[in-house]
Amino acid sequence: MKSKAIKGAQDDYTVAKKKVTAKFAQAKAKMTQLEKQAENYVSENPKRATAIAAGVGAVIGAAITAFWLHERKKANAKKSKE
Repeated sequence: MKSKAIKGAQDDYTVAKKKVTAKFAQAKAKMTQLEKQAENYVSENPKRATAIAAGVGAVIGAAITAFWLHERKKANAKKSKE
């Protein structure tokens, strides 16, 4: 014999699972739509898309390098104090 609490928890789980599944399907559909839009933009504007990608790559590379150099300076300062 199942208790009402267990039955209620199972019902809550079922409802939550349905909601999560529905939200996931919505998110997947939106991501698919955004992917198609991005592909269309790149095919219609290949030079601009390449320039944007190169710029974003340069910014990310500069940020990583700056972070790495900052961490290296901190490590060297820590070693010199010891």
